[in-house]
Amino acid sequence: MQGNHFREIFHRYERNPILTIDDWPYPANSIFNAGATQLPGGETPLLVRAEDRRGISHLTVARSADGITNWQIDAQPTLFPDAQHYPEEIWGLKIRASPG
Repeated sequence: MQGNHFREIFHRYERNPILTIDDWPYPANSIFNAGATQLPGGETPLLVRAEDRRGISHLTVARSADGITNWQIDAQPTLFPDAQHYPEEIWGLKIRASPG
């Protein structure tokens, strides 16, 4: 049997990635469009993993009315690593599950 004979659940947007380093409001090495959702009012927030010029990752939020165009990107990181309290975050943010 050749090829994928299963119905696709997700379809990649033809102009991926939606956001690139050229869109970024502050210096960064690379941008990864990590995850998006559509809110009941129609706005789409996109959680973006950005790598700064030192190679350290953090998360920034971008928002769009239609999920494709006119992205409003937070002017600075939304969540950034805290290596002083979490040594494993020396190279970037790690998402931990909440206790309980």
